[in-house]
Amino acid sequence: MVPGLHAWARLGGGPRCETWLAWSTRHWCPVAAKVARPAESDHSQTARRLAEEAGRVTALSHPAFQRLLEDLVHGRPPCLLYEYAEGPTLASLVDRHGPMEPAEVALVGIQLASALRYLHAEGLVHLDLKPTNLVLRDGRVVVLDLGLSRPVGAGGGRRLRGTPRYMAPEQRAGAAADPGMDVYALGLVLHELLTGAPAGPPAGDGELQRVIASLLHHDPAHRPSINAALSALALVTPSTGPDAPWPGWVSDLAVRLSGSGSDAPRTTPPDGQRHRWSAPSRNIDVRGSADLT
Repeated sequence: MVPGLHAWARLGGGPRCETWLAWSTRHWCPVAAKVARPAESDHSQTARRLAEEAGRVTALSHPAFQRLLEDLVHGRPPCLLYEYAEGPTLASLVDRHGPMEPAEVALVGIQLASALRYLHAEGLVHLDLKPTNLVLRDGRVVVLDLGLSRPVGAGGGRRLRGTPRYMAPEQRAGAAADPGMDVYALGLVLHELLTGAPAGPPAGDGELQRVIASLLHHDPAHRPSINAALSALALVTPSTGPDAPWPGWVSDLAVRLSGSGSDAPRTTPPDGQRHRWSAPSRNIDVRGSADLT
């Protein structure tokens, strides 16, 4: 495979690269190795794209994004070593357990919206958000695969980048990278978690369904900003009681985001309160599909 790496199991792949679960003798732990396919190893464009991806990922510092451990783009074959995000994908959870409860979907949505808010503030658009690229690790969502991400405003080009069924209409039309494309994909992901289907009519007329419908507006000018999406999802998440992921004052902060592009003023939290930011209500074994045995 690559010197110092021992292949364990294939995790996925695209036209140029494959991702493998591997054991790193240097780090002495499992890693996710994104490796150029043999036929692509000597192509300069493959190494260049991996180097561009490494540059984008290295600049990120947010717990919702998979960390890059080592840049080996000058090796043979070119390779990027990522931390292994141990846990099932959201796609596998829905396949195994069926649609999620609305409260669970809202909590996943808030975590994804917060990750996208950070990513967009860094000037990047993910462009390939989908349940198979989202892992639930210890009750928290981790976003995988920034290989197709592009700076805001980057031209779409003739070749479509992303997964067609999770693309916004303007992304399929080849428009320049825009945060609204990720907002649309967020709506598709939440719709699939709630209904078990990747697309289709809204399921019910509750507050969460109305939020999802707004994310899926065909006209990007009428979609909410990522700040407004985060605020709306916070409003449909319990802010009191044992299922609250945070104290009520955090919801107040989120609500203020919808009217401002900047962070809201800080509020001092009450002493002694403990809330959970993770832990779905269903009894899910997050190690169930790790394939580490």
